[in-house]
Amino acid sequence: MGDISIREYIRWLPDAASEPTSTIVLTSPGRRFVDLRILNPPPGQQAQGSERLPLSRLDWAIAGTSESWPLEASPSTGSANEGASRAQWRHWIDSRTADTRGLVDEGVNYPQPPDGAKTLEKGRMVNPASPVLLPKTHMVEPAVVHGPTLNSLPPPTFCF
Repeated sequence: MGDISIREYIRWLPDAASEPTSTIVLTSPGRRFVDLRILNPPPGQQAQGSERLPLSRLDWAIAGTSESWPLEASPSTGSANEGASRAQWRHWIDSRTADTRGLVDEGVNYPQPPDGAKTLEKGRMVNPASPVLLPKTHMVEPAVVHGPTLNSLPPPTFCF
């Protein structure tokens, strides 16, 4: 099954958590993803829903394939890592570089209480503010989609 997730925050360790972008990730049932990160408006400026944004507000656009597998119990602690998984995102398209050969993000995902809907990802990534590889965490939550389902829409009308 595919999913839609929204990033709640990112934290570059040891700094505090923040969210400089509006980030959405769409993942298909075939594990193909599109990750769009649009910079939030500057402080004091309100976002307008119908406003056409300049390309300079695009922080990052990525598309590719992803895979994940269950995280094994830790041999040193014996902890079960209940529901945790290791994940990789292989970039086919990346707005920050033309050469995506071997470009892979990796992290470990931990479902969060109480119901596991939110996921905390821990990993390492280049911080665009410093360009240094740093440990980071970020929290994502599933998007709630409002509106008609595909089955509730009227059949299409074709004109020839």
